[in-house]
Amino acid sequence: MQKRTNEDINAVYITVDMACQLTNLGKNTVRKMANECKASRKIGKSVRIKRSVFLAYIDSFEG
Repeated sequence: MQKRTNEDINAVYITVDMACQLTNLGKNTVRKMANECKASRKIGKSVRIKRSVFLAYIDSFEG
């Protein structure tokens, strides 16, 4: 299996690892929150997170 070299943090769908880097949260927390806001998509064996929905969900927690 080849390692991906084109990791674009501004992509529409991002990996769990990229979401962790973007939000500074752990993998389990990112997965849980992505499922809560229905931003996660299973593509084959990998999980992708719709970046705009996920970040909007996180922003909704601001006071």
